[in-house]
Amino acid sequence: MARPQAVIACWAAVAAAAVVEDLRDPRLALYLPKHLRDAAQYRSAVQRILRSVQEVGLIPKQPLPQLRRRMLRRRSAAVLEQAPCAVSVHYGRECLEEALKAAEESRIWVDSVLSAENGERIENVQVYRPGSAALAKLLLREGGVRFVVAWPSCSLESLEPPAVVLDGITSALNLGQLIRSAGCLGVTSFVASEPTWSAFNGRLAALSAGAAYHARVARAHGGTGGVVEVLQRLRQKGWRLLAAEEFCEKTLAEA
Repeated sequence: MARPQAVIACWAAVAAAAVVEDLRDPRLALYLPKHLRDAAQYRSAVQRILRSVQEVGLIPKQPLPQLRRRMLRRRSAAVLEQAPCAVSVHYGRECLEEALKAAEESRIWVDSVLSAENGERIENVQVYRPGSAALAKLLLREGGVRFVVAWPSCSLESLEPPAVVLDGITSALNLGQLIRSAGCLGVTSFVASEPTWSAFNGRLAALSAGAAYHARVARAHGGTGGVVEVLQRLRQKGWRLLAAEEFCEKTLAEA
């Protein structure tokens, strides 16, 4: 079971925020802009987080693949092709609150928080505070707070019908709004193709108003073939499959 993660006011048992003043500090490896990022520190930080996620059982305990250099150029921090977990930097106070709730439910892992607020403390999560106004301006451009999330995919067996299959949708804007709208209708299970899974990042979470953290998302490996295999397995489990088309002869109620 994952560690409990909850926002609290001020408990003596919770460590105060650690002040970071140097851009070369490895604790800032994931928070740095791409043009300032140290590749070795970056890979080391992601591997450390993945090992932590393994230890609490959110992803299988198996040898972790090496990060490839091209992944460092992606907008989100890292999407490993073999490990069922995405690691990226998220932002916004509302999203942080929802992320911590989801972490309590063992849906995601919140590794650290970067905040300019004095006295911010979060149980079992390391909080960092920029040591200067210039550093805060550089690192906290969005929402005044940023945090590192490890986002594991779930198994097909954990999905609850109805579920939405997301194939080839790579826009964080479209995905965030879709997941948020689906949640309003009681749909919290999703299947994501490889291109879609790569868009599960901080922008998607923000556009979903944090609803994406509470969703069950099964990652379909292997491109289009992987999605087809998932659909076949769902049909074998007795699921009814419906496809959305722009134009059709019957409404959903008639189908």
